[in-house]
Amino acid sequence: MPSRYLPTLIHCAATLKNLKLEWVNTRTYRTPNYEGLDLTSFSNLRLLRIKPFVLLGHGGDSVESYAEGTNTSIAELIRSRLPRGLKMLLLEGLTSPRPNPELRTSLFPKDQELIRCLIEQRESLAPRLKYINLYYLEDMVEPTELYDLATKHSIEIGALSATDNTDPDVRSLDEDTFVTRNGEVKSW
Repeated sequence: MPSRYLPTLIHCAATLKNLKLEWVNTRTYRTPNYEGLDLTSFSNLRLLRIKPFVLLGHGGDSVESYAEGTNTSIAELIRSRLPRGLKMLLLEGLTSPRPNPELRTSLFPKDQELIRCLIEQRESLAPRLKYINLYYLEDMVEPTELYDLATKHSIEIGALSATDNTDPDVRSLDEDTFVTRNGEVKSW
């Protein structure tokens, strides 16, 4: 979704619950001055599927941080883009292209920084965030160190393959409670 479509979506910002921004061609977002999408006015948004650089800008071409080249921290950058009521974030485009189909890649340092920040500072960034899912499991080495951190902060983090269905029951995203993998009922 090029930024020119954002004004059209703003009209439904108060009611839109699921937004999946998936594209094959992302050249529009690779320009040096692209600063990301401000989705903070989407107050009812519960599920967002997006490539991090489309949301945050790309920090020049840095592999270290999305905030590089800005006068802000990664947490401030996230706060200025992500709706606070978001419950499920589906991130794609996190790994580099594989030169050899037999090799698996790791997360870029800037993607690790983003996910770590979302987990550690959830209360101030997106207090209702419960699920962070990463595409594409079949292409990456699982970030197990982030799994442990997420568990400690009551966030479920998972890796998805290209064929996984990510359409949850919308009613579950509206509820103020959720059921953990252990069967416990907790509040957002």
